[in-house]
Amino acid sequence: GYVTGYTQGYMNDVQILREKRETISQERALIWLYQYNKLPANTQVLWCHLGYTRLLSVNNSIVYIPTWNFCIKNSNTGNIQYRRINAFMGSVMDETISVK
Repeated sequence: GYVTGYTQGYMNDVQILREKRETISQERALIWLYQYNKLPANTQVLWCHLGYTRLLSVNNSIVYIPTWNFCIKNSNTGNIQYRRINAFMGSVMDETISVK
């Protein structure tokens, strides 16, 4: 249950696959989490950050997309969950990590 270390890396030879595109707002991402029923009752949003998430790997290359990353806490159980929204399309990225 405790972090004992981490690995940090960097990217070189970055290739942009499409022209820069506007991302959805943080507010819109939160609304979509609610509309998709991904915010359980009695939860509190602890923080939200815009970052990048690995989408797929092709020919030894990794494709990243911008995502809104939310940390939510259930007031009844104290469980913490992390949810991600695709910042281009607004779709929920289903992988959820829960921490007690």
